[in-house]
Amino acid sequence: MNVIGFLAVVASVALLLLTRRTAEHDRAGNPALLLRPPALALLPLALLFLWEAFAYKTGPSYGRAPFAFYALLIFGLLLLASSAILFGFRITVEPKRVVKQIPLLWKRIVPLSHLVEIQDDPLIPVVVFTNQRKITILPLYSGVGGFLEYLRAYHAELPAPPREA
Repeated sequence: MNVIGFLAVVASVALLLLTRRTAEHDRAGNPALLLRPPALALLPLALLFLWEAFAYKTGPSYGRAPFAFYALLIFGLLLLASSAILFGFRITVEPKRVVKQIPLLWKRIVPLSHLVEIQDDPLIPVVVFTNQRKITILPLYSGVGGFLEYLRAYHAELPAPPREA
């Protein structure tokens, strides 16, 4: 059991580090940010907890403490649900708007004309829109390079705001 747990943790870290890509695109070819690396990293951990729940249920300790089975099962199912939600999360730059969504749960649309600035922090860049809306680009996202490149090109084409006297 300890070897399986160790392998699950190693697989999670490997998936988190190796599945990030420089550019991601949606079906229409628009640049996108995806949370697929953490979604994939949660899968081995979810399977580990579900496996441990099954092993506990069929083992001799189940009769003395059945609540441990339910704790393992619930935690495994929560990790599986979290993975599914993160897998669907995306931020897409469409021709005239930015769409941030988790399918079937929520969707936020911000027009690209509301783009104010792109704060180029080397670790965590931030895209700032009017009305104090921000998109903080975490290192866990996949597709950061293509997404920021498209937004920088769009922002460079915008006319400069008028200066106040």
